Amino acid sequence: DAVAKLNTAISEIQKAASKGVLHKNTAARKVARLARQFNRTFSK
Repeated sequence: DAVAKLNTAISEIQKAASKGVLHKNTAARKVARLARQFNRTFSK
């Protein structure tokens, strides 16, 4: 369930970047931070 939500969030961020709502580097940073936090939380 958490993985599905993470994938949805990443997809929405990338969609916003592709439409020009977010700069691509900003989107990449947000995705990286989300993934890092996800891994920190669920790797234990």
